[in-house]
Amino acid sequence: MPTDSRSVANYLLVKARAEENPLTPLQLVKLVYISHGWTLGLTQKPLSIQSVYAWPYGPVIPEVYHAFKQFGNGLIDGPALYFDLETGAHRSYVATFSPIEKEIVDKVWVAYKAFSGPQLSTITHRPGTPWATVTAGIPSDRIRDILIPNEIIRDHYRELALRNKATQEASGGGD
Repeated sequence: MPTDSRSVANYLLVKARAEENPLTPLQLVKLVYISHGWTLGLTQKPLSIQSVYAWPYGPVIPEVYHAFKQFGNGLIDGPALYFDLETGAHRSYVATFSPIEKEIVDKVWVAYKAFSGPQLSTITHRPGTPWATVTAGIPSDRIRDILIPNEIIRDHYRELALRNKATQEASGGGD
C-alpha cells in the first residue's frame, strides 16, 4: 500500500543513523525516488503516494525535498515532521511498509548507501532513465516540475530488474 514519501525518508534516516552514515538532502531525495522506482518495477505498485517530478538535478518527490531543504548541502540531523491537530504536537512520519516493500527499501539502502548525492543524481540522469525520457528535447533552464508518470518509472525499473536477472543467470547465479 503506498505510503507518504516522507515516511520512506525517515525510515532511510533511521537506517543511516544506525550505521553512522549520515545523509544529505540530495542523497535522501534520490534514495526515496530509487526506492519508489524499484518497488514499482518489482511489484507493479507504487511505494509513494506522492508524484515524482523532473527537476534540474534529477527526479524529485517535492514533499521530500521541502521536508529537508533547510539542511542545504549539510547533513540531515532530524526526521520529517508534521503537526498533529488532535494532539497539538509535532510527530514524525512513520512508514507502514508491507514485507516486500520493506525488503526492497532495505536492498536499495544496501546497494546505494555509499553513493554521494551528486553520484546518485548522475545515476538518475543517465540516458534511458525516466528523468531523461521526460526531459528529452527540453532546454535545461526549463526543466522544473515535469511529471514523471509512474508507468515510465515502473517500466524502467522492471527493465533493470530483467537485465539484472539475465546477467545473474548468464553468470551461473540464477536458478
